[in-house]
Amino acid sequence: MNLSAKWQTMSMLITVMMLTACGEKPAQPPTPQSAPAHPFQQQQSVLDKSRGVGQNQQKDNEELRQNVEQQTQ
Repeated sequence: MNLSAKWQTMSMLITVMMLTACGEKPAQPPTPQSAPAHPFQQQQSVLDKSRGVGQNQQKDNEELRQNVEQQTQ
């Protein structure tokens, strides 16, 4: 096999490989299982819970302060 035939074979092989690669279809993106009715509903519930925790901490701190004041009198 001469040099010219080798180049022809290589170029044909590369061309076939490129055409094969271009022919593949990309994978479909995953579809969401279920879309929430309100997109920010979960974030809102987390925010509400965090506000409740903050209020409970303030209440506990106030009770602790009152207990300390009673014990120091």
